[in-house]
Amino acid sequence: MKSILFSSCAACLALGIVLNDTRAIAQTTVAGGLQIFDATRGTLKTEVVATAATMEGFVAVTEDLQSRIITVGNSDSGVFVSRYNSDGTPDTQFGLSGVTTSPQGGQAWGVAVDSSSRVYLLSATDQNLVLVRFLPNGVPDNTYNHGIYFQTVPSPGNFGHLDVDGAGNAAIASDIADPGFTLTKFDSSGNLLFRGAVSLSAPGHHDNFTSVRIDSQGRVLVAGEASNGLMAVARFKAPPVGVSVMPDPSFAGSSSGTFYRDFGYGHQIATDIAIASNGHIFVVGTPEITPDYSTHFMLIELDPDGGMLNEGDFTRGSHFGPANGIFQPYNIAIAGNSLFISGNSFVGHSLREQFSIFKMSMAFAWDPNFGNGGYVEDYVSVYSDCVQRALSYDPRTKNPVVVGFVR
Repeated sequence: MKSILFSSCAACLALGIVLNDTRAIAQTTVAGGLQIFDATRGTLKTEVVATAATMEGFVAVTEDLQSRIITVGNSDSGVFVSRYNSDGTPDTQFGLSGVTTSPQGGQAWGVAVDSSSRVYLLSATDQNLVLVRFLPNGVPDNTYNHGIYFQTVPSPGNFGHLDVDGAGNAAIASDIADPGFTLTKFDSSGNLLFRGAVSLSAPGHHDNFTSVRIDSQGRVLVAGEASNGLMAVARFKAPPVGVSVMPDPSFAGSSSGTFYRDFGYGHQIATDIAIASNGHIFVVGTPEITPDYSTHFMLIELDPDGGMLNEGDFTRGSHFGPANGIFQPYNIAIAGNSLFISGNSFVGHSLREQFSIFKMSMAFAWDPNFGNGGYVEDYVSVYSDCVQRALSYDPRTKNPVVVGFVR
C-alpha cells in the first residue's frame, strides 16, 4: 500500500506519510477513525472507525513489511499501540482486538517497526524517555535489554525522536537542556551502543532538532535548525571505544559533519529528511520568522555524502494553493520516483486549519494528476495553536515511512 496517514484529536493533529504497494493515503480522523485515499489521484476511497481504546487521539503512525498500519497514542487506559490491516480494519492478531497498552505508561511520542514486525514505542515518563519493544502479537518482548523489555533515555524536556532499522537497532534524539541534545543508539538486543551530547552548531549554542534517521550503513542523521538560523542536517557515526558519540567528517565536507543551507529568511528549519534507495537525502524545511513564516516550503536533495544536488523554494499562491493562507510542512517520504510532503495548512480569512498532501517528482516537479495539480488540502477539526514535529522514518522498505505529530 502506498499510503499517507494522518491522525487527530481535539487538541492535537498527528500525521505522517506511509508508502507501500496499494497506492493509498490514509488519515485518522478526530473521532479516531481511518480514512483511506488513493495516492495516485488523491481521492477518498473508504473510511472506517477505530476502536474505543484509541479515541483519545493518535500521536504517531508507521507500517510493517506486511503493509499493516501501526499507530500509538494516549487514551484513558494509558499509552496504547494499535495495529490495522492495510484496508483499515483492526488486526485481531495483535493485542486485544488490535490494541495493546504500554506497561510503562507515560505519554506516547513515537513508533517504529523492524523487519521482523516488532514494534518499538517511545514514550515520556517523568524526566526520561522509555523505549518498549513489542513482539508481532502485541506482547512486550521480554528478551529485549536482558529481559527488562525496555530501555530508558534521560530527557528532562520529555520529548524525542525515534528511528529503528530493519535489524532492530534504534536511534533516539532526545532533549536535554539547551544548547544541544542527546543522541543515543541501542543494538537489536537493547544494549547501549553509544550516548552523548551533540549539537547542530558550535558547542554552547541553541539548536532545534526535528527528526532522526539511520542510514543503510548504520550512521545516524539528525535534521533541524542550527543556532545561526540555518537549516541543518548532521551525520554521526559509531565512535571508537571510550568516545560517547562523534560527527562524521566525511559528510558535507565539514569537520562537524553538518550540512547548512540559508534561503535568506533569517531563520529556517529542516523539518524532516528521507533517504532514497540510492542513498540520496531529501530534506524539507520552512521559514520560522514572519512575514515568510509558512508561506514557503523548501526542498533540498543531497548526495550520500551531503553534497548539494538540487533545491527548490515553493510559495503559497504562486506554486500551490490560494494566496490567503499559510502552510507548515513536516514530513517527506519517497515512493518510487515520487516525493510526498505532508503538513498543515491554514486557509481563508479565518485561517481554518487543514491537512495538506503534496506529490512531486524527485526532480521537484508537481504531479498534475494528484489532487488539485499536485496537492490535496482538506479540513480537519482541531485547534490551530498546535506545534508539530516529525517523529520517525523507516528506511528499510522500497517505499519509506515518515511520520510526525502536533501537540
